[in-house]
Amino acid sequence: MGHSCDENATCMNLNTKYTCKCNQGFQGDGITCQDVDECVEGFHTCHPSARCVNTDGGFRCECDSEEHCELSCSWQGRIMSDGASWSEAGGCRACSCAAGVAVCRRAACACDLHDNHTTASTVLPRLAPAACCPHCEARFHCRHQELHHVTFRSGERWLYQCQICECLLGEVDCWEPECGESGAGCCAEGVGEGAPPPRRLELGACAPPHCACTGGQCATLVSNLACCVHR
Repeated sequence: MGHSCDENATCMNLNTKYTCKCNQGFQGDGITCQDVDECVEGFHTCHPSARCVNTDGGFRCECDSEEHCELSCSWQGRIMSDGASWSEAGGCRACSCAAGVAVCRRAACACDLHDNHTTASTVLPRLAPAACCPHCEARFHCRHQELHHVTFRSGERWLYQCQICECLLGEVDCWEPECGESGAGCCAEGVGEGAPPPRRLELGACAPPHCACTGGQCATLVSNLACCVHR
C-alpha cells in the first residue's frame, strides 16, 4: 500500500511498517509539514552583518549594502568563510558554507564512489571513516530472492514480483505499493476477463536518462543511481 507522508516529508521504510519525517527546513509529524522560518527562529547561519531572508524550506543571506557586510557563515560560535568546508560528527558529515548558508550532509563513503564509477582523474571528496558507512559492510548486504549472485547493500531497492524490496541492514523487506505511487507494482487493471494486462510501474530512478535496461531489471542504489540486474 502507499504512504500518507506530506509532500515535504520523506517516507522511511522499516520492517513491516514505515515512518514519515519532515524534510530539512520543515517541521511537523511527517503527515503534515510546515515551513520553518529560520530567520525568526534563529536557526539561520548568516553572518551578523547580513540579513536573513526566509524561503520555502530554507533561507538565504543578503547584504543591504556592500560596506561592512559579510556572506560568511556563523556556525556554532565560529565564523566560516564563504566557500569553506569542514567535517562534523567524527567525519560522518561533510559541511560547507555558501553565501552565508551552511549545509551539512552525509559524508561520501568509499563504496559510494565505487558505484559512481569514479576515475583516477576525478577530484575525490574527503571520505567518511568506515564506522560511518555500515551499508558498505558485507555483513549488512542482502541477496536477491532468485538471483543469488546479485547482492544489495543496506538502503538499496529493487523490483521483485510486482513489489518494491529494500535491504535494511541485512534484512529484506518487500511491499506492494499503490498503482499510482512512484514506485513499482502491478496495477489491478489485469483483473477480469477482457481487462488490459497488468501495467508495471518503474522505480523513479530507473527512468531514462538514469537507466535504460534492456532485458534486465532496474534497481535503485543508495548512491541514488540505478543499475541493471540481469538474469
